[in-house]
Amino acid sequence: MKCDQKLYLDRVHKIAGQVAALETMFADKRSAQEIVQQMIAVRASLSSLATFVVQAEIQGCLPTSESAGPVSQLVESVFKVS
Repeated sequence: MKCDQKLYLDRVHKIAGQVAALETMFADKRSAQEIVQQMIAVRASLSSLATFVVQAEIQGCLPTSESAGPVSQLVESVFKVS
């Protein structure tokens, strides 16, 4: 993985588009099945982004805070959320 901020922003923009699609789906009175499928896609994208961020942290691509715990705690929290 490269330390390219565009890669992170592209993923965030994709997620933003998926969430915007949810709003449209509600407005269009789409079926619950379609809405839930879109919600699952959003969740999967967020999970993928979390993994991507952890990888970036491990590779030193993101700034770290002195108050932050070890990477192992970050990994645990990502898998707890997923």
